[in-house]
Amino acid sequence: MAEFRALIDAAGVHPIKPKPLPRKIVFEQLLPFWLDMERTLEAYRTGDRAMLLWNVLQSHQTRTYEQAIEVLQAILADPEHADLAARYTGFDGTGDRWHSPRPAQVVGSMSASGGILQDDNRPRITVSE
Repeated sequence: MAEFRALIDAAGVHPIKPKPLPRKIVFEQLLPFWLDMERTLEAYRTGDRAMLLWNVLQSHQTRTYEQAIEVLQAILADPEHADLAARYTGFDGTGDRWHSPRPAQVVGSMSASGGILQDDNRPRITVSE
């Protein structure tokens, strides 16, 4: 239901068409909320767990990928959400392939051009364990 201004006379009710919202409000306020709602509905409709994970990752309450996985798993493991856990299947964000990358360390010495070089003039990057 929406309320609009109208002119009412003996001939009936004549709605006054409102002016369109500024594009800035549409793009920054309406569309993001609309897309979040559509994504959530699509996740529910299809039972796609990856879409749920996307919603958790988009939340400003989660800071890392691992934290988002833990939040999603905790929510779906809660006995009060057993019906949701049964509904959502597929990708759960776990496994070695899906962990965030470990911090990299560059090993070598500075060249005259400012790059980091190995003995054979090729950069070498190692991943810390």
